[in-house]
Amino acid sequence: MNTEVIEQPQTTWTESLKLPVRVIDEEIARVEQALREKDGELTNLMADPAVQLGSILEAKRSVAELSAYLRGLQFSQTFCAS
Repeated sequence: MNTEVIEQPQTTWTESLKLPVRVIDEEIARVEQALREKDGELTNLMADPAVQLGSILEAKRSVAELSAYLRGLQFSQTFCAS
C-alpha cells in the first residue's frame, strides 16, 4: 500500500480569488463607457419636460448601480495590485 502524501502548494484564499489585472482594467473601461452613456441619457431625459418621472428615476437608478459597480471594481483593482 502506497501511503505517500503529495504536497500541494500553499496558497491563501485571497490569492485564489485574484483575477488578472488586465481583466479588471477592461471591465473598468467598459463600465466607465456605459456610465458616460447612461449619464448622457439621464441628462437628456431631465431636459425634456414631456418625459415621465418614472423614466428619470429608472435612469438615475441605473447610473447609481453602475457607479457602485465601478467603485467595487476599482477597489478590487487595488486589492489585486497588492
